[in-house]
Formats: sequence, structure tokens, C-alpha cells
Amino acid sequence: MPLQSTGCLAVALTLIICALPGYGQQRALLVTDHPRVFFTAADFDRIKASGFASDNLLGMTEFTLRYFGGKEVTFDCPPSQPGKIDEPPGFDSKSYGHYPYWTSLSGVIEGHLKNLSLSYVATGRREFADRAAEYCLKLVGWEVWTDPDYSPKLTPCLDTGHITIGVSIAYDVCHDAWTEEQRAQVREGLVRLGLRSLYTETTLEENQNSDANWDILYNGALGIGALALLGDDPALDGELWAAVDQAHEYYLRLLDAKLTSPNTEGLAYSSSLDHGVRFADALKRVTGNEDFFTHPYVGEYIPRWITYFLSPDGRGCVNFCDAGGYPKPFITMLKLISNNYDSQLAGWLLAKMGVSDDNNFEGILYGNSARKATPPDDWPRSGLIDNIGWAALRSGWDDTDTLLAFKCSSSKHGHDHSDAGNFILNRAGTWLATDLGYGSFRSAVEGRYSRGTAGHNCILIDGQVQATKDGTVADFNASEHLDYVLGEYAACYPKGLADRMARHIIYVKPDYFIIYDECRTPEPHQFQWLLHADREARWQWDGAEPTVGETKPVTALTITRPGAEMVAHLLAPAQLQATYAQFPGTQENYPPYMSVVAPEKATECRYVTALSAKQIIGDEIANADFEWGTDGWQIGHDGPSQVKLSFDEQVKHSGRQSIKLVGEVPERDRTLLGQWYLPAREGALYRASAWARCENVTGGTPVMDLTFYGPDKKPLTPYYAERGQNGTVDWHRMQIEGRAPAGATLMTLRVGYNRCAGTMWLDHAQLIQVDPPKVPQEQFDWSFAIEGDPASGAFAIHASADGREDLLICNFTGAAATVAGVQTENRLALRRSVGGAETMSAEMR
Repeated sequence: MPLQSTGCLAVALTLIICALPGYGQQRALLVTDHPRVFFTAADFDRIKASGFASDNLLGMTEFTLRYFGGKEVTFDCPPSQPGKIDEPPGFDSKSYGHYPYWTSLSGVIEGHLKNLSLSYVATGRREFADRAAEYCLKLVGWEVWTDPDYSPKLTPCLDTGHITIGVSIAYDVCHDAWTEEQRAQVREGLVRLGLRSLYTETTLEENQNSDANWDILYNGALGIGALALLGDDPALDGELWAAVDQAHEYYLRLLDAKLTSPNTEGLAYSSSLDHGVRFADALKRVTGNEDFFTHPYVGEYIPRWITYFLSPDGRGCVNFCDAGGYPKPFITMLKLISNNYDSQLAGWLLAKMGVSDDNNFEGILYGNSARKATPPDDWPRSGLIDNIGWAALRSGWDDTDTLLAFKCSSSKHGHDHSDAGNFILNRAGTWLATDLGYGSFRSAVEGRYSRGTAGHNCILIDGQVQATKDGTVADFNASEHLDYVLGEYAACYPKGLADRMARHIIYVKPDYFIIYDECRTPEPHQFQWLLHADREARWQWDGAEPTVGETKPVTALTITRPGAEMVAHLLAPAQLQATYAQFPGTQENYPPYMSVVAPEKATECRYVTALSAKQIIGDEIANADFEWGTDGWQIGHDGPSQVKLSFDEQVKHSGRQSIKLVGEVPERDRTLLGQWYLPAREGALYRASAWARCENVTGGTPVMDLTFYGPDKKPLTPYYAERGQNGTVDWHRMQIEGRAPAGATLMTLRVGYNRCAGTMWLDHAQLIQVDPPKVPQEQFDWSFAIEGDPASGAFAIHASADGREDLLICNFTGAAATVAGVQTENRLALRRSVGGAETMSAEMR
């Protein structure tokens, strides 16, 4: 039947179709029945075997979301259109506009409709389809699918995309259970509130080549919605095919551009392309078109980008640009190219990141227990993504390896940061030199700091930050023993301020890095060399702990975190001074950092710094003794009153402090501290232990358990557990031994307060592989000295460790030079000796 909005929609869309030759041409569908967008009837048996059922959604009358600053907002379920919501506490709305409450709300709506739809197929229970209909009919009664209080007004916004996807899925999956009247009402609302708005926005000329995350979502939602409706109302099919063509052609243009464009939003926001891959998967299923998946950006570029910038232990990628935490990106895309195109690299990345096929919508639809995985052992260990100015210098692909990531970009995206020359460093899965990650919205000061040069491992000129994003990676070379990258970024500073700003990074694999910074300005300035670490890190300078605001001459800066340590040896110029600084107005949310300067202002400064990092070996778990609080541990609460957790420096088994837990309700309160999904070796014997102390503990006891998992994160048997003593008892040790069963690749250790009341202390947990014992990776404590004048462009680094002697000649003059008795025309020359005998030499032009 014709829709009430069909006439005005046809006018709006047909005008655009006329300007886009070939758009709207109707074609045959490979699948005409419903469902067809995310799966077909051929997949029913697999879905039913999952046993998936979201029974909680059947009786849910409201849900509460937690927002910025801890503000909680409760919505009815199914949700009515919200009224205006006051700004959350601490959010700087004057600088950033109205807080986007609807973004999370629309994501929850999409999730609810996915789960109701999948539950209907998995169980065959009509009540799930009825609930989905109730939900959708409520949503199509809204005035808009985007927050009307956004300033400036946004129609559409991310909200529109998420709600459109959710409603489209429900319409497609529950199609046979709904009446034609229900389907017609939902179709009309989906067109009026979703597709019409999205099509109008996406076909604007200025958006045709946009690679912003919102435009990526808009086109994905537009295409998914159109594929869901095709054929159900012939009067709409021309417009719906136009929508499909718009989304399809947009993504092909986007993928072409991404191969060469300098613009990027980093590995977090760029994952919005997963919205495109879901549309492409549906397009392939419904029409047979698969050119999205055969595009080199999807099959080659993205896996390469992730591979080089994934942390050695696989727990997250580099967090350049706006990235909360360390992202695991492009998961849906990796699953689909692994499943459908036998990409064994994609399979390896998924396994390395610990991605499981959980019992949820994406996990069930895209899961594959037979996924093949092959590591990139034949690749160069270091790589450059040249168009975006990211370089990765790696020692390898194992969990204990080292990664230094470098960024010198000309990307102009808003989610990118002004941080040309920035670097971060990870050893054995521990981030040491770090990036602040996602920019702050708490205040304009915090926003400028976290997105600007001062919040990164960069260089300031008399406190002045970079004004534009115009960096470039001018050179990159990777070889067996030496890697090299050069970033140039003088153009990033205010016009006329700098003549040359360049950062050279040399990697002597696998042991250490040399950073050579060239700073030159027309007028004398002070150049501030910055180094940042996470709040949990412990700083030392020349062996002593600094206090905030203190300044002193230094030769070495040390960053220590559970599991690893990095030393920055400050080799040149002489008489450097460091300040353990706190950026004004940021002390509540950001830690102090180091600012290093030469004693006098000058028109030229050449910094030379050696970085060495080592793993702190001895345990399978980080922060086993809780000396860093709960860093590395995930805290799980259960019970009518949350157990109060604190740190106790008076009562402790060893070290500086213990964890103190106080609960009130016997046999109900439960708090467990866990380290989840650690790497496990099939057949190996592990010993876990922890010390506990109790005071008036009743009901339950301290508890510790060790669980093994397969790559799908499903627990394996046997399961190992040990309980401590209750009452009032001094320190006592809980200990268990367990052998990893067949198929085990992961394990989880938990220790804590189990169904009891009273006061309990925990300290010095341990998890060790005892059979076969682990062979630690060879590593050394390096010392460094410099010979020659870096201002001349030619100098030598003498590095020594445990009988090894390295001589590294650095020649950036562009001509022949003699340094440390060695004449060379090459840029780099390395000589390594052990016991006085030369064992290795390498050169790089």
C-alpha cells in the first residue's frame, strides 16, 4: 500500500536522482524473502543452536544510563522521546555545546532491537517479535530521531543512524510475525524519520567525499534500511534503490580515498567503517555485489594498519587521535574477511586481540570456531602507513616484544590531535611513554591540553604549541638490524616561529632507540622536550622520586609500571634540566609529566636521547603485589551492599601496601579482583597463590580460583579453586595448582572476598608457569655515552650492556663524515662487539 509520506519523499528524492545518472535503477534481488539483511532462513539452525534469549527485555519497563560526570538518566522502555536533559556536572557546554545524551540512548535502542529480533529466531517465541513491534511502533511515533536540543541543530545525527539500524533489523527479522498494518506503520516511520533524513544529508555535494565517522554511519544505516524495505512497497522501490546506490557508491569512493588521504581519526573512530562493512555484508547477501570486500583498503590496508600498531600482547592498539583506552578496531570487518575470504591474518589478529564470538548478535552471526590464524612472520617487523604519517618500529610479533609508534601527520580531522613528532612506547604489553588518548570535554583548558602539543611527547617552543596540522614523515627505512624514521614539522608552529623542527628515531633492534631532535628558529627560544606517562606510572630522575613542581639537572628519566620499565637517557645537550610539571588547570584529571630544557635560550638546539625498555620478569600477572593499587586488575562486585575497597599501608604482608576489603552482609557480599584472559599454554602446569588476613569474617571465606578458556573465551574444565580461613586469623597463604587442559589458550585468576562479612586483607598474589618453566627473553641494562657534536649533524653513540659494546655512527650531514675514528658517507653505521670481537655490523644510507 502507498505510504502517507511517499509523495513528499518521492519529490525530495527524485530531484536528487535526476542529478545522479543511473541511481534508482531497479534490479533483481537474490533474496526476496525476510529476513535477508544480516542473515537468511538458511542460518536459522545455527542461530537456534545458540540458545540466545533476552528474556530481560520482555518485562523491562525502564533502564538507566550513566553519563559524563556520573550523571544518571532513566528512560522508559520502550522509550518515549526524551525531553530536554540538563547538562551533566563538570561538562563544559559553553565550549562544546549540548551534551549528546541521545548517542548512548540510540545505541542502547539499537542493541535492544537486535537482541529482541535474534531472540525471536533463536527461540521461536512470538513474544519477542511482539515486543520488538511494540518498541518500533513507539519509536515511529517520535517527532525526530535526533536530539532537538543539539546546538547547532543536527538533522540527522549519530542518533538517527543507530535507531534506523535497529528498526530496520527488527522489521526484517520479525517481518513474518507482524501484521501488514504493523509493517506499514513501521515502514512509514522508518522512511520519514530515518531514510529520508539520511538520504537528504548523504547526497549533499559537500558530503559525497566525507570520511567523517558520522557520514560513514549515515550511509551504512541508509543502505541497511533500504535493503530491509526493498520489494515490500513497489511505490518506494525507486527511491530505495537510489538509497542503496548512494551508500554503495559512497563507500567505494571512501575506500579509494582512504588509500591515499592524509586524513585519519585514528584506530578508534576509524572503526566506524564497521557500519559500512555491515551494509556491504547485507549488499552481498541481497544482491551478490562484493566489491567492498575485494577492495585493497579492506583486504590489505586495514589488516596491515592494525598489525603494525597492535600492542605486543594484543590487548589494544595505539591510541593516537581521540581514542578512549587502547582500541581493538575493525572487529566486524576482520571477522567477515576471515570468514568469507579466508584471511588468516585477520584470524590471527582476532586471536591476538582475544576477540571471542560471544553469545550476542554479532558473535552469533559472525562467529566461526574454525577460523584459521597465521601470524605475519614473513613481514618486515617495522612498517609505515605513509599517507597518514604513522610509523611503527617493532622487535616482533610476540607478547614480550617492543613497539615504538611515531606520528607526524598532516591529518586535518577534528578527532586528530596537534601532536606532530609524538611517540609512544610499549614493552611486553605495558605502555610506558604514553598518549593521553581521548581529548577532554570537562573544560576548555583540559581540551586544549589533551588535544594539543603540550599533552603529548612533543617539543614546545617557549611554551608555544603547534598551530596547524602539517607534519610529514620525510623518510623511513627498515632493515634487519636498524630501523629509521624522520618526521619534519616546522610548518606546524605559528608562521615564522620555526625554521626547522625534525625528529629522527633510530631503532637498534631489538635493544634500544636513539631520538635525535633538530630545533632551529630565527630568534633565541627555549625548546621544551616533553615526556608523558600514565597516572599509574612511577617516575624517577637519576634514581630519586620527583615531587610536582621540582626542577633539577638530570641525565636519566625512568618510568616504571607493573610489568615493564623504560629509561630515557638524556645525552645532549649538556646540563639539561627537567621539571616534574603539572599543566595548570588539569591536576584533577591528568598526571604530571616531565619537561626537559637546555639551560639557555638559543636559536638552535639538538637533543639526543636514548630509550631502553625492559620487561619486569617473574610472574604471569602484572601488579601481583598491589603496589600499584588495582592497576591491571578488574574489580567485580556482587551483593546487596558493595564491599568497600581501599589500600592499607599499615596492615600488609609485604611491600608497601595491601588491599583492604570490608563487607556488611554475611553470605551475600562478594568482590573479586581478577586478571582476565591471560595467555595460557596448553598442557602447562600453573601455580597460583595469594596471602589473606581476616578480622571477624563470617559466612564465607577468602577465595581464589583459576579458570582456563579456549580461544572463544568459553571456560574449559577442570576449574580450580581454593578457599582461605574465616574468623580472625593472621596472614595465611591460599595456593592451587592446575594444568591447562586441551584447547586452552587463555586463563583468568581471581582472588577476593566471597559471600561473607567482616574485614579482609589481600596481598602478594602470584601466578607462575612451573612445568615447563618459562625461559625468559634475553634483555640487558644498557648504558650510553655520546661522542662528537650533535649540532654538526654527525656524532656517535657508545652503548654497552653485559659485555656487549655498540658503536652507532649517526651522520645527518648529507656528506662524508668522520666520527669516533670511523669515516662514512652512510647515514647510519653500527658495529657490535662482544668480548672485544666484532659480531655484527650494519649500515643504512
